[in-house]
Amino acid sequence: MSAIPMADARATVTTFAVDKLAYTPSPPLVAVVLDFDGGGRLRCQLADAGPGSVAVGDRVEMTFRRMTTARGIHNYFWKGTSGVRGEAELIRMASRGIRDKVAIVGMSCTQFGEHWDRSVDDLLLDAAGQALASARVRQDDVDAFWLGTAGSGIAGLALSKPLKIGYKPVSRLENMCATGSDALRNACYAVASGAVDVAMAIGVEKLKDSGFSGLVVPTVSSDGTDSTYDLSAPAMFSLITPAYSAKYGVPADELKEVMTRIAWKNHRNGAHNSRAQFRKEVSRAAIAASPLVAGQLGVMACSGVSDGSAAAIIVPVEHAHRYCERPLYVKALTLVAGRGQGLIDPSYDFTSFPEVVASAEDAYRQAGITDPPAELAMAEVHDCFTPTELVLMEDLGFAERGKGWSEVLAGRSTLTATCR
Repeated sequence: MSAIPMADARATVTTFAVDKLAYTPSPPLVAVVLDFDGGGRLRCQLADAGPGSVAVGDRVEMTFRRMTTARGIHNYFWKGTSGVRGEAELIRMASRGIRDKVAIVGMSCTQFGEHWDRSVDDLLLDAAGQALASARVRQDDVDAFWLGTAGSGIAGLALSKPLKIGYKPVSRLENMCATGSDALRNACYAVASGAVDVAMAIGVEKLKDSGFSGLVVPTVSSDGTDSTYDLSAPAMFSLITPAYSAKYGVPADELKEVMTRIAWKNHRNGAHNSRAQFRKEVSRAAIAASPLVAGQLGVMACSGVSDGSAAAIIVPVEHAHRYCERPLYVKALTLVAGRGQGLIDPSYDFTSFPEVVASAEDAYRQAGITDPPAELAMAEVHDCFTPTELVLMEDLGFAERGKGWSEVLAGRSTLTATCR
């Protein structure tokens, strides 16, 4: 017999039971019988689980957790935890989607940039007014509003006050980088459910007046051991680059060229957008020589901080042609939040965003997409820092794992490129 570290063990659920009578620190107790890869069976508890969150065939890893406490002494032992690190996790939720149930009939956005002479209210009024005009509706026709902002307002008053909204639902959302898209998702689902007929989703940020060089992120009170906010955003995302280089054997100088080309392509795209913050093409040489901010990320590899606002009007699909000739039909909207354990999980390798993988799989399923590179005409991905775009190309299925860098060098992520 040889010793096998339980921390590295992987197993499959053979059967399970949810015990509402037995003691556990986090009731109910979920008991599972696990068959381990390579042989061996164990009956144990499943951590972080509840009724409906476990099924026969689930892949499980092991974690050391508290079992009981007696006279102030904690007793720990191995428990299973659903989802194997590095493997795609099943989304255990009802996610039927709203394919072709709602349509966007009006949209707008302000010009993005340093608006020293414009307030948050000014930006909201501009975006909302343009969206209403493009949909040919009055503000009074809108039944409910969803406002997304991370640091430029609190509560629904941030929108209802400047727009003088008369006693209608206004919900303010904050979900970090997904704030705007989450506002749109909530508005679309409200219309799809039949709760409202016309909804507005609107987002705004006024960051240049904050006095900070980056995005203002409010910290949550803690005991001081939470390392979430210890690093700047550029530093956190710079962790991707050396990890990707090591895993896929891409030389550091070649990967720097990949990052340079991503930034070069994005600045080139911005030069064609009249509402973009940066509207000048930048040479690859200038990008490569830009001062380092964190890790291997230079100034040009980091997104700028901007002021701006955007809005959309959503209606039921059967009413869409009352408002415009070419409505945009919503095929899928998904949102996935992870456990946030990457910094304490020794098997997480910093070359993928599991949340993106899970969210994309759900979105493709809702929309009926089976071959993303062949079926999608365009993708606008989150390029807060150049390594993010590289990883997202792979997480979204536009490039094979470890091949995204060569796709960038081949020019397959430009506006005129053909993926396949």
